[in-house]
Amino acid sequence: MKYLVLPLVLGLGWLTATLARPAAATVAGRAVDLNGYLEGSRAAALHQASRLLTEEEFIRMSREKETIVLDVREFPTHHSCHVHGAENLAAAHADAGRLEALIPDKDTRILIYGYDNFSAPPDPGASPNILALTVLYRHGYRNVYELGTVIDPAATRLTLRSSW
Repeated sequence: MKYLVLPLVLGLGWLTATLARPAAATVAGRAVDLNGYLEGSRAAALHQASRLLTEEEFIRMSREKETIVLDVREFPTHHSCHVHGAENLAAAHADAGRLEALIPDKDTRILIYGYDNFSAPPDPGASPNILALTVLYRHGYRNVYELGTVIDPAATRLTLRSSW
């Protein structure tokens, strides 16, 4: 019996340590840190909670110096109708290189809007706005605000343009 106790204790210790440690999943030979992404997403959400803007606040802040308006929708949608003066960087394509090229100073004030601001998202948990906020936060951009309302393009006070 005493010979079974030590292996049992060591085995339980190993199992506890293994289960408590977040493991990176391996996909096609590269490590994907899902836990790191989720932690970054939580941090971004907490940071962003007080940074939702009304339409009036968005308009006022967009006119101030050192502010960039970022449309996080895909290229064709942006060009069909966008906030005048907005840069386009689709959330799915926002990597470190593109962000640094477009916004080299991480202290720049960034105002974002996307699909969620033109209609209620079919899956609010899979919002491109949320993805963009998370990506910006994970790359060190903290001065980020989001248009927090759904707008009606026919009635909005935002100046909308088409690039076509």
